[in-house]
Parts: sequence; structure tokens; C-alpha cells
Amino acid sequence: MPASTEQRMGSGAAWMVLFKLGERSLGIASILILVRLLSPHDFGFVAMALSFIAMAELLTRAGFDVALIQNQAA
Repeated sequence: MPASTEQRMGSGAAWMVLFKLGERSLGIASILILVRLLSPHDFGFVAMALSFIAMAELLTRAGFDVALIQNQAA
């Protein structure tokens, strides 16, 4: 029996939440490992680099998904 659209959307949303939680958990775990392995000075450099990378990702993705949805030719 084929699943309804609502069931597929619910299943997709649940998978997306699970993947996001897994991604966040791995990110936190990697930060905790780096805290234990690096000196505070070195970890400061890593944290600063990660901040710049996150900002660059934010700026490059800003509005792209909205523009993609609005443009029918894309």
C-alpha cells in the first residue's frame, strides 16, 4: 500500500531531525576531543578558523535556497 504524502513528509522530517542531531553530536564530540588534545593557545586558533569557516558558509548560502525555489528554470 503506497504511503500518503503526509506520511512521507513526516518520515522525511523525522530522518532530517535525526541526521541533524547526529551531525551536531559529532561536532560537539570533535570539539571536546580537540579541547583535550590541544593547548589552549592552539585551540584558540582552531576555534577562530572554525568561526571564519562558519561565517563563510553562512555568507555563501545566504538566500541561495530561497532563490532556487523561486526560480522555476533552476
